[in-house]
Amino acid sequence: MVVFCIGEYNGENINEFNNYPYPLSDFQKYGIEGIIKGNNVLVTAHTSSGKTTIAMAGIQHFINKGKKVIYTSPIKALSNQKFHELSNKYPNISFGLLTGDIKHCYCADTIICTTEILLNKLRNKDIESANILPLDIEKEVGCIIFDEVHYINDEDRGKIWEESLLLLPKNIQIIMLSATLDKPEIFGNWIEKIHPERKVWLIPTDKRIVPLTHYLFITCNNGRIKLIKNEEISKKVKKQVNTLTEIKSSDGKFNESEFHNIKKTIDLIQNDKMAPTFAINKCVEYLNQNDMLPAIFFVFSKKKIELFAKKMNVVVLEDDSKVRYLVKNECESILKNKFQNYKEYTQLPEYEFLISLLEKGVGIHHAGLLPVFRELIEILFEKGYIKVLFATETLAVGINFAIKTCVFTSIEKHDGKECRYLLPHEYNQISGRSGRRNIDTKGNVIHLVNLYRKIELNEFKKMLEGNPQKLISKFKLSVQSVLFETENLAEKSMICYEIDKELEKILFDINTLEQKIMQIPQKSKELADYENLELEMKKSKNKNKQKELKYQMELIKKQKGRHLDEEIQKQQEYLYLKCDICDLKKEYEFIENYNSRIYNNMRSMLSDFINSPKNKLTIFFKEVPCLVFSDLIYENIFDNLTKIQIIQLLSCFTQIKVSDDIKTIIPPKFLNIIQQKTEFWKIKEFDYGVNTGEYYEIHFDLINEIEYWATNCNDEISCNQFLLKIQTEKNIYNGDFVKAVLKINNCIEEIKNCCEFIGNLMVLEKINDIPNMLLKHIVNNQSLYI
Repeated sequence: MVVFCIGEYNGENINEFNNYPYPLSDFQKYGIEGIIKGNNVLVTAHTSSGKTTIAMAGIQHFINKGKKVIYTSPIKALSNQKFHELSNKYPNISFGLLTGDIKHCYCADTIICTTEILLNKLRNKDIESANILPLDIEKEVGCIIFDEVHYINDEDRGKIWEESLLLLPKNIQIIMLSATLDKPEIFGNWIEKIHPERKVWLIPTDKRIVPLTHYLFITCNNGRIKLIKNEEISKKVKKQVNTLTEIKSSDGKFNESEFHNIKKTIDLIQNDKMAPTFAINKCVEYLNQNDMLPAIFFVFSKKKIELFAKKMNVVVLEDDSKVRYLVKNECESILKNKFQNYKEYTQLPEYEFLISLLEKGVGIHHAGLLPVFRELIEILFEKGYIKVLFATETLAVGINFAIKTCVFTSIEKHDGKECRYLLPHEYNQISGRSGRRNIDTKGNVIHLVNLYRKIELNEFKKMLEGNPQKLISKFKLSVQSVLFETENLAEKSMICYEIDKELEKILFDINTLEQKIMQIPQKSKELADYENLELEMKKSKNKNKQKELKYQMELIKKQKGRHLDEEIQKQQEYLYLKCDICDLKKEYEFIENYNSRIYNNMRSMLSDFINSPKNKLTIFFKEVPCLVFSDLIYENIFDNLTKIQIIQLLSCFTQIKVSDDIKTIIPPKFLNIIQQKTEFWKIKEFDYGVNTGEYYEIHFDLINEIEYWATNCNDEISCNQFLLKIQTEKNIYNGDFVKAVLKINNCIEEIKNCCEFIGNLMVLEKINDIPNMLLKHIVNNQSLYI
C-alpha cells in the first residue's frame, strides 16, 4: 500500500533541507525525504505550488551518486522552456535536450525530453538513432522524473505515459509530479504493483500556497443604463458594472445569490450587442487601476487573440516606462545574440505586428505563432515587458508564466468532437496560473461574463467546484509491444484495475441475485403437477383429453386458491433471476478475458508481420503509422517516387487544417497507394476489434504548397511571399506551417534510419538532400532557449 504523506511534516530534519534560501513547504520536505530514502514519489499539487523543488532535489541527489537523470515533459515547448529555466537556475548541473526537433548536449547530467522520446528508447533499447536517447537507461540512469504525469489521463496520448511506466527497468527510481487527481492512491497502488521493489510515497496537497479568488466582471456603456426606467434597478446595475463581484472566495465558498444577481443584470443590459473589444478594454482598465496586472486573457481562438490584442487601447505601461522605446531594440538584440539569420525574423510582417503590440505592453501566445516568436514572448514576459497577454489554453500546460490575474473570455471550447464547457480539471489548470509565490498574497480569476454565449448555474458551479480529474486507463497495446515483448503488457496495465473493479461489481451482483433465489421456496408438488398437466394439454390434439386435463388443472387451482398464482409468479421470478445470473457470468467471463482476447486478436491481425522481416521495420516509425510505412518500405514503394512526391506523401500526415470549402479532395494518382494502405489497416483494426493507437487519418491540403516551398522558395523574398500567401488564402499560420515541415523532416529521418537498417541505398541517396529543400529561411528548428 502507498504511504500517505499528509499534513504537517514530522519526519527527520534532513541536511538537504538547509540547501534552500527559502523555507520549504511540508509537502516539499516529504518529497525530498522520500527520494533520499529510495522511494518512488508521487506529488499531486496545484500549479505554481513548488513541485519543481522536489524534482531538482532528486536531480542533485542522483548526480551526487554519479547517476544521470531523465526529465520528461508532455510537450516540446515545455521541454525547451524547462531546459532554459533549469540551465540558468542551476549552472553547476549540465542539462541536455532531446525533443525530436532539437537534439542538444547528449552527454549532460540531466536529459530533458518529451515522454515519447523516453518510450521510444524503452521500446528500442538496442537501436541507435538521432531521435532515441543515446544512453543505457538501466546502467547509467538513476532516476526518471515525469513532469505533468496527469497526462496519463489524456485521451490521445495517455497510453505513452502508461507504457513508459510499465517498461521502466526495476532499478530506476521514479519521481512523478502531477496536478491534483481524484483518488491518486489508485495510481500509486498501480505503480507499486508494477514496481514492487519500492514503496510509493503519495504526497497530495490541495492547499494552494497562493489562494485564488474567483470573480465575475460585467460592463456596459452609460447609454444602455440610461434606458433602464426603474431608478432602483438602474442604481443596482451601476453598482454591478465595471467592478468585480466575488463568486467564489479563497476558502472555496460559492456565492449563488451573486451569480443570480449578475445573470439578471446581464439579461437587462445585453439587449444590444456589445463589441467584445469594448468589454476587454473595460476589464483591462479596471485591472490596471486596481494593481491587478500582469494578467493573461485566455481566448480559445487564434484569430480572436490577434483581434483582441490589436484592439486593446488601454494604456497599461507606467508614465515613466521605457518599454515602448526599448522593446523593439530588446527583441532585435535577443534574436541577434542567438541567430545569424535574425533579420529573416525581423523582416516578417508577423514580427512587426508583435512589436506594435509589445510597444503597448501587450503580447500574444498561440500555436500559430512561429516557435521562436512564442519563446520571445515568454522571455519578454519574464523580463516584465508585458502587462497583458492574450493566449490559448496551451499556455497553461506547465509553461512557467507568473501572473497576478487570469481572465476567461469564454468557458466553452471545441474538443474536436463538440463545443462544451471546460471540465473542472481544465479550468483548474488554467486558473491555477494566477498568484505568484513569494510575490502575491492571492491570485485573481475573472470571468468576463459579457463575452459568454451562455452561463448556467449548474454547469458553472460544477466547473468551479467539480472533483479533480478521475484517472482512467488509456492504455492501448502497441504494435511493437505485441511483436517484440515477451509478455502481454496489457496484463500489467492500469486497465486491469478497472477490469478487477468491474469484476468485483459483477460478483457482488451475482451474489445478490443468488441470495434472492435462496429466498424463493422450492416448487411444490401441486405446481409441478399443474405445469405437467399444462404441458400435456398443449401437446395433445384430442379435445376430450384436453377437456380432462383442463378439469384436473382446475381442481388444483381450486385446492391451492390464490397461493398457486403467487407461487407461479415466484417461479417466474426464479427463472428471470437464473437468466440474469447466467448473463452476468457470461459478462464476467467476457471481461475477465478482455486483455488476452485483445492480445490474441492483435497477434492474429499481425500474423503477416510476426514471422516476416518487415516486423523489425515497425520500430523505426513514430511520426507516421508504423504498419503503413513498414509496408511501403518492404514493397519498395519509395524506390519509384521522386523526392517531391515523397515530400508530398509525407505532408498527408501533418496536422494542417483548412476550411472545408478549400480542401483538396482528389489527390494525384501516385498518392492512391497511401489512401489504400491507411484504409486497409484502419479496416483491419476494426475487423479484429482492436485499437493500436495508430493514427490513420490523412489529408491532401498541403501537397501543392509543400511542392512549391521545396522547389520555388529559394530566397528571402520568395519565402516571405509564400508564407503570406498561404496565411491569406488558406489561413495557415507560420507556426503551423513550420510545425508541419518539421514533422515531414522527422519522417524523412525515420525513413533514412529504416533504409540504413535494410541497406536500401537508392532511397537513402534520394532522400539525403530533402532536409535542405525543406529547412530554410525561418522554417527551421531554431530555439531561443538553446
